[in-house]
Amino acid sequence: MSSRQTWKTWAAGLIERLTGRSLASSSARAFAKSAGWIGITFLASRAIGMIVPLFAARYLGKEVFGKATLAITVGQFLSIIMLLGMNNAVVRYGAPRQYPREEVGAAILVTIVATFGTILTLYLGGGAFLTQTFRFEETILNWGVVFALFATAYVLTTSFLQSFHMFYERGVGELLAALSVVIGFATGIGVLGRHFAAYVVGTCLAFFVATAYSVWHSCRHLGRVGFPARRTLSVMSAYGILSTLGNVGFVLTFYFQPMLLNKLMSVGELGVFRVYQTASITIAQSLSVIFNTVFFPKASASSDRRELWCVTWRLWLIALVPLGVAYVVSQFLLIPLAGKDYPLDWSLIGVFAITSLVITVQSTVGQFLGAEGVRGVAAGLGISMVTGLTCLGLTYVLVPALHLTGACLALLISYAIALVLVIFAEEHILRQVQRATRPIPERECFQLRPFEPHSASEILPEGLPPTDDVESDSD
Repeated sequence: MSSRQTWKTWAAGLIERLTGRSLASSSARAFAKSAGWIGITFLASRAIGMIVPLFAARYLGKEVFGKATLAITVGQFLSIIMLLGMNNAVVRYGAPRQYPREEVGAAILVTIVATFGTILTLYLGGGAFLTQTFRFEETILNWGVVFALFATAYVLTTSFLQSFHMFYERGVGELLAALSVVIGFATGIGVLGRHFAAYVVGTCLAFFVATAYSVWHSCRHLGRVGFPARRTLSVMSAYGILSTLGNVGFVLTFYFQPMLLNKLMSVGELGVFRVYQTASITIAQSLSVIFNTVFFPKASASSDRRELWCVTWRLWLIALVPLGVAYVVSQFLLIPLAGKDYPLDWSLIGVFAITSLVITVQSTVGQFLGAEGVRGVAAGLGISMVTGLTCLGLTYVLVPALHLTGACLALLISYAIALVLVIFAEEHILRQVQRATRPIPERECFQLRPFEPHSASEILPEGLPPTDDVESDSD
């Protein structure tokens, strides 16, 4: 047995001991094994990558750093539109297949069309609308577009690796990106000096390196890309559109809220907010990515998502308190690295720590809805709308009175509501699956009672033929 396989087996055994239950299904064990490697590589890459924005905040100053983060926020928003959900669709429909050539072809085709449409819209008046509505310079928009193009390529190509269950390569690509952003930011400073675009350049270089690595491994695995059949294109497009619309809550909370804060706060206050966010909420999002990178393709190919649901909640009961403490410690250690312009405020540290914990839980369990196919993302769309609109409404109300604390409380309350709604929605879907396969027990697995896995057939993606679970040696 190779050292990589030995580590994976040990990780799966550790999760079984922590949860007190056997990971009976192949999907649950495959998830536990792959999460170990992804966890190590993603934590290492995030640790490296975390230093760069904090150093950038210190070197550039809070006003210039505020502009840099605003440009990246604009770029992240545009990237979501350019992808049109294909990063999720290619995993959802490609993961059950060993060589998803048509699914990859469909994802590439739709992304290219959506990217051209987005750029055309911007330069036909959409860009002017954004700059005038949220009061930022056209230069920020232009660099946001550059960021969006590199980010779109990065997200799509790394999603290919997830759909192939190539988690080892996915982790290596993440490490390459983290190391490259350090070199890229140094290059940006050398060329542009203390300009906000220096930080954008560093991030784009990291995306380029990881994209090239992902494309190389994707070509080695697939050999060629297939032109999608009409049914495949139709199903993936529908899923992608719903998935994109389902991101509306994330877009409103993490992209539109900062642009709204730019109107309600000074640029300097926005810079302080982003430093606290980097030291807490960004880490929460990184931990969610670690989980979701492995879980989403495994759950999409699984015939027993009920067991994964139970295991996830058992793990969260164990991890809640230690993780909450870790978010406090991370802010205490990381914020001083940004310099004297960003003083420690213990009330802010507490609010950001609690918010980060709620966001982590909601983001991980929310992935279950995406794995349920079109009906899952349709439910996610409604939840996302409630989350985003609640966050913006609370931002308008709380920020004028509470300033930075109000901005964070808006996130906390909106994501707490989203978490409750996700639990109700996923339990409803899992009950429907059980009702179609066997009688529902009086008490559901959400109460965390031991559950004996059943052999029910998978509820398949709409419009696609059944396939067996796929577990690659490279996961």
